[in-house]
Amino acid sequence: MLIVLSENLARFGVATQSSTEYTGVAQNAIDPPISNEFDFAKCTSTIIGNKQAWWMFIFSYDSVYITDITIYYREGLARRMDGFKLYITNTSIIPPDGYLCYEDGPGLPNITQTIPCYELGKYVIYYDDKGSTESNGRVDGPVVELCYVAINDNIAFDGLAWQVPSGSIDAGLTNDGIETTCAKTIGLNVRFHIDLKEKSIVTGMYMILADGTTTDGYHTVYASNTSNNWASGTVLYNGTHLPSDIYFQAVLRFLTYVPPVHSPVTELELCEIGIIGCPPTNYGPLCNSTCPQNCYGPCDLESGICILGCMNGWTDVKCDKECSPGLYGKECNDACSINCMNPPCNHVTGECIGGCQDGWQAFNCSQNCHNGQFGRNCSNFCNGCVSSMYEPVNGLCDNTTSCNPGYEQTEKCDISCDNGDFGIGCAQKCYCLSAPCSKADGICPPGGCEAGFHGKACNQECNSGTFGQHCKNVCEGCISSMCDRIDGLCYNTSGCEHGYIYDKYCNKTCEDGHFGKNCTGKCTCLTGTCDISTGICRDEFQIVSEQTPNVAAIGGTVAAFIIVVLIIVAVFIFYKRRLIASQDTAKRTMSSDTTTYETRNTTDNSHQNEQQYDDLIRMDPASLYQDLILNSASNEYEQIDNSYVNLSVQI
Repeated sequence: MLIVLSENLARFGVATQSSTEYTGVAQNAIDPPISNEFDFAKCTSTIIGNKQAWWMFIFSYDSVYITDITIYYREGLARRMDGFKLYITNTSIIPPDGYLCYEDGPGLPNITQTIPCYELGKYVIYYDDKGSTESNGRVDGPVVELCYVAINDNIAFDGLAWQVPSGSIDAGLTNDGIETTCAKTIGLNVRFHIDLKEKSIVTGMYMILADGTTTDGYHTVYASNTSNNWASGTVLYNGTHLPSDIYFQAVLRFLTYVPPVHSPVTELELCEIGIIGCPPTNYGPLCNSTCPQNCYGPCDLESGICILGCMNGWTDVKCDKECSPGLYGKECNDACSINCMNPPCNHVTGECIGGCQDGWQAFNCSQNCHNGQFGRNCSNFCNGCVSSMYEPVNGLCDNTTSCNPGYEQTEKCDISCDNGDFGIGCAQKCYCLSAPCSKADGICPPGGCEAGFHGKACNQECNSGTFGQHCKNVCEGCISSMCDRIDGLCYNTSGCEHGYIYDKYCNKTCEDGHFGKNCTGKCTCLTGTCDISTGICRDEFQIVSEQTPNVAAIGGTVAAFIIVVLIIVAVFIFYKRRLIASQDTAKRTMSSDTTTYETRNTTDNSHQNEQQYDDLIRMDPASLYQDLILNSASNEYEQIDNSYVNLSVQI
């Protein structure tokens, strides 16, 4: 016999699921409250991204006959429920291979629905392998988010069934949930009984008879609260036709069915009887009274007293009183945490309403602060403490001698460096151009350094002789290349290096044809320009450098200069001796007048020669050399050569 009195049997087993997101464990779906409101602490939640997702309930019995299953899915996310399947099986194999109770069809399903199953099994499996498309177009894998599941069972499954006469086949086959197995009896006064073991609210029933059983005549159904006075009980149905479903409202423990009487004997073969009862949230003769909302399970059918106790946080016979201050939970047996800032805690969950004392966290202030956090509700951070070792209540660092780089040296190491400072104790500075550097290691973001600095942390001053951004400018015109690293202003303001026009930056070179200090020297090279520093013509220098090495060229130039000087000295000696010889001859051969005249004439010539010598001595050797080089093919060279020859002959 099958009894279908709706009682949630979820308390007679355990739940599991394919995966768990945060605290959305499988057990949440079979615990109150009954609601679609989502919370990880109230609903199940599997991890998105897998190819299949499932939730499974496992009965502690070998098997249970299930009449219907009520599902409360997460509100607002029917798309994630789309395409689900509901199975009742006797194995835990995934994908399920048992009885397919329901498969969702086209369109989005209702997030709250009751699904009839009428199947015997040990496992209830919610299965999804479809997935969903989110509002932003993202395609997610299957996910299960069940907020409440009620598995309704035949409360007569554990009831007692018997028949009179006892018959040849056991009466227990009528409540085994299998329609193909039937109980059979034959006799003069045939009847069938079932004891529900306790009063129950029944609103209807159905019966399945074997094909060979005669249905002609009167069928009668009685309801009673004792087994020996069934005949004086309430007649629930009496008629010549046995409908598939019979509806009525009655409170009963015993149900009796009397088939039509036939002669000489009556034969009855009954396969299943289903009894439909009042929902577990209702009580009373007409099932129109609501049990107290805080009952844990159904209430007493007559008084409405919560016979299975109260939901968490409530007490008394009708579960209408909150737990006393400082207590919470099932039957108010749990005490609030001593770490709550403002007792009492929430009488249902134990949550500390006013937050936690310093150093504690979680909804009931039962967890110490995580590493790196301290203080009220662990809302402060002490990342500056070395190795994150600190006191979780007040945040004082265990290591009082130093802080991590990027933090000022304080007891809590909780003050980060100012922008532009970095390192241990914020003792170093960085000069980044676009944004502050890392306060830990000083590395600058993309954008480079301020003018006058370089390096990863932009804290290295430009080397001597360089300036500006990235130190890529040079100040070679400044004396000794000494200039300001930012704008290139020369430190020595008395002048510039040779080859540069004097101003405060010394960054303008001489124009062509000028050289030397402040570009005051002039050079007249045959072709090309001279060196702006020394005035040496570049063409001649290049020709020499092509014939001999640089050292040889410099040596040759010095030797040529010495030869020219020797020639000048020889010319001077020659004229000097010639003057002396003329004076001696005149003294021996001429008269006194003539002597006087010659002496005067000779003296004039001597003064003239001495003046020429003085002019030669006063000439700038470099200019003299330059003139000699420029006129190497001129008559001056020929005259010098002739004078040298004549001098050699006279000597």
